[in-house]
Parts: sequence; structure tokens; C-alpha cells
Amino acid sequence: MNVSSVVVTASDRISSGIGEDRSGRLLAEWLRGRGFEVSQVLVPDGAPVAAAVSDAVASGAALVLTTGGTGITPRDLTPQVVAPLLSVEIPGILELVRAKGASAGVVGAALTRGVAGVIEGSVRTVVITLPGSVGGCRDAIDVLDPLLDHLLAQAAGGDH
Repeated sequence: MNVSSVVVTASDRISSGIGEDRSGRLLAEWLRGRGFEVSQVLVPDGAPVAAAVSDAVASGAALVLTTGGTGITPRDLTPQVVAPLLSVEIPGILELVRAKGASAGVVGAALTRGVAGVIEGSVRTVVITLPGSVGGCRDAIDVLDPLLDHLLAQAAGGDH
């Protein structure tokens, strides 16, 4: 497939060397298994997430997945810093991810505030902000796996 993608992990703790980036690694391994070229970026929460997403768009990435910063703590700022960058919103993706978690009995899935959409750049980049938990990312993979090729084709201008 040879599609360029970037996985951005947003975490004050992990970016400072405390803890392991399990969710970012999971997403990157999934994408590589699908034949994507994957770059991984680790940043603190907040404004650095927007900068990393903007850099990925400028590099021509077709897909950017972020993990972390989608909860409700004061430092969970990923949706706020990414949403203004989107030119097209795709709310159904995160609705399905939350529903997947809730149907598995994960009550906290309702607290995920992720956003998804397209950012216009040299290519139209699909950006999806995902939870920082491995379980939330597994739910996202389950939702995205059957949808991803069609989603990227549509973003690139493909027909229905």
C-alpha cells in the first residue's frame, strides 16, 4: 500500500520518560501490518499535539492518528488543539469508537472526547484523535480496520 502515516502520542508522562508508549506502538504495528509507512512522534499534552499534527500534514501524510489527551483532565487538550485544524469533521468515527467501548462494558468510553476529520494540505490528510488507553485503541482499530481504505480513498477524492 505504501501510504504515509504518522502516529502522535500525547502524554506529559511518557514524553518525560515516565511510562511506556503502549497505545502508540499498538497503532503503529497495526498500520505497518496493513502496509503503511509509519512515523511515530511523542509529545507532551496540549499545543505540541497541534504542532505535531501540522508537521505531519506538511510532510504529506495521508493519515494521522493521535493517542492520548482525549479525556477530561485539565491536561487532556488534544480535541481542543486539533479541532480548529480540521476543514471537514467526521464525527461518526469517534461515535462508533465510544459505542464499541460502551458495548464492551467500559463505562469510561463515554468520557472520550476525540475528534476526526480532514485537514487540507499538499494532500487531504485524515486525522483521528484516539484515547490513550490500549483498550480504547483496540476499539478504534476494530472500527477503523474495515473502513480505513474507503475513508482514505474518499479523502483523496475517490468516488463513492
